Amino acid sequence: MKHELLSVGIDVGTTTTHLVFCLLRAENTRSASQIPRQRIAGDSQILYRSPVHFTPLDQDGNIDAVAVYQMIEAEYRKASIEPETVSCGAAIITGESAARRNAAALIAELSRLAGDFVAASAGAELESILAARGSGASSYSRRAGCRVRNIDIGGGTTNAATFLAGELENVWYLDYGGRFIRFDEDGVVASVSASAERLFKELGIEINCGEKPRECLLVESANAVAVAILDACLDSDADQAQPQYWFSGGVAELIEKSEKNKLVYRDMGVFLADALHRELERRGISYKIADQAIRATVIGAGAEIVQLSGHTVFVDEALLPLKNLPLLRVPQGPSLSSLLKELHGKYRNQFDDGPVALLLPDLPLHSYKALCAAAEEILCFIEEVGPMAPHVFVTRSDSAMALGQQIRKRSSDLPLLVLDGIDLLKGDYLEIGRALSGGLTLPVIVKTLVFPEQIMPASRRKEEKSDGR
Repeated sequence: MKHELLSVGIDVGTTTTHLVFCLLRAENTRSASQIPRQRIAGDSQILYRSPVHFTPLDQDGNIDAVAVYQMIEAEYRKASIEPETVSCGAAIITGESAARRNAAALIAELSRLAGDFVAASAGAELESILAARGSGASSYSRRAGCRVRNIDIGGGTTNAATFLAGELENVWYLDYGGRFIRFDEDGVVASVSASAERLFKELGIEINCGEKPRECLLVESANAVAVAILDACLDSDADQAQPQYWFSGGVAELIEKSEKNKLVYRDMGVFLADALHRELERRGISYKIADQAIRATVIGAGAEIVQLSGHTVFVDEALLPLKNLPLLRVPQGPSLSSLLKELHGKYRNQFDDGPVALLLPDLPLHSYKALCAAAEEILCFIEEVGPMAPHVFVTRSDSAMALGQQIRKRSSDLPLLVLDGIDLLKGDYLEIGRALSGGLTLPVIVKTLVFPEQIMPASRRKEEKSDGR
């Protein structure tokens, strides 16, 4: 039996802002003799795509939060979607926009508009993964059993993710995008990004704010950035099969298109796309431009970010939905209660005794005795820390229901949620939505809330590769 969820993806990027609404379908992927495991089916449907709008900025170059909010609100009306009907999805600020002064405030507003259960997320690593999923690169990798590297080039950053047979191998990101130089309406240089300034200094390219450079100088600068991007993104380890290369993002959308007005976007996007096309051809690199390349990240946010828990969950549905739960990983060790207390003490001031989700280590929960022992240790921890209700635990095995029952048996009024079946390798926060399938499975988003000053400069990327990292 399939269950349907209405999802939204909102992408506020360095250059553009847009959204999609998707109809997701959940289905059981296991046989009748096995414990059910729900997954989002591959036949999800995009119901509405907004136009691609320029991201409005204020006079100081920060995101105009009011204008963005009004823009997204208008698209809801055009799509005839009420916020309360949206079950899940993600509002994500990407590229350089994530580092803007008021980005966190804007994302909180968009999360409020976007519905009952929407992840407010930012971070270049998450953007890399979403773009690869939204472009179709990850699903193609799974179907073909091959290695695919998706390279998403937007206004502020380049984000790469490599998948092998559908499994994520690695991600990285560079602070190069189409807006490495911005111009005013007269073609005068308004700003040069810090990463471009460093590169130009190394190469002896002189482009200054307040000047109107000759086109040949702009071509030279675009060539330099294109080479830097491809040097970082097209290499692979000698002992690995060469990946297939996919490109997505706003700049990628222009690679195989001809645009006469090179400064139509008041940035270097067209110049960079032309330079990338020439350099790819010169190197003899075979590549694919993703369908709807500019929409890859927003499609990933709307259709690919949601996971479904296992059927063996223990949940008090009155607690749902839960938003922005910090995810803490409990290390392996002999005493679970001591480890829980030590971890709580380490982060207590950071989270002000608010609720957190605790990922339990691998526990031998295959026997009644082991379940009882784990429940006793967890209760010992809960009694000491007290106020961080509701108490949310995530197990690595299909044992959440049995463990939750043993905890509840010992404390009947405890606000408690125990989950399993979630991939928690990437991400630092959880969003948990209202239950599906009669309370047997929960929609979950694993996310980051990092507004990254740590976007990786291209020069550091080269250094880390040379160190073997």
